[in-house]
Amino acid sequence: EEELQMIFEDAQAKAYFQGLDLEVHEGLSLFHMLDDGDGRITYEEFINGILRFKGQARSIDLIATHLDVKQLRLEVNGLMRSLKDAHWIHR
Repeated sequence: EEELQMIFEDAQAKAYFQGLDLEVHEGLSLFHMLDDGDGRITYEEFINGILRFKGQARSIDLIATHLDVKQLRLEVNGLMRSLKDAHWIHR
C-alpha cells in the first residue's frame, strides 16, 4: 500500500499515468480497488486493474461501486448463513 502511494507521488510516474489518460487521485483508494483481498497487489492485478481504469474518471467510479457491491454481497451472504445456523430463517 505504501509502495503504491510512493509510486503515485513520483513526478515521472504521475506523468506516465497521465499519458495513459488515467485519472488516479488517491493511491489508497486505488490500492483497495486493485487488491483482491489479500493485502498485496501482484503485477498481474496491477496491470489488469490499471487497464480497466483507462479512460474517464467515471470508469473508476463504476469499478469502485462494483467492488463495494461485491463486498456487501459477501457480508450479506455471511449474515444469511448466520441466521440460518441460528434457525431464525428457513431458506
